[in-house]
Amino acid sequence: MAGLGAAYGAVQDSVGADAPDQVCLDSPGWPAVVTAARRLARVLKSNEQAASNRTR
Repeated sequence: MAGLGAAYGAVQDSVGADAPDQVCLDSPGWPAVVTAARRLARVLKSNEQAASNRTR
């Protein structure tokens, strides 16, 4: 989560916290946000599967 927060924070720092969504999406830093979100999603899914296997 820290990686996602850092990537998103960098985008907000570069475009301004009140920038419209489209400005954030068009930011050169946005791909790093997407990459961090994908990594986090993989971790969450893996943890969910592991927890599900432990309860069986």
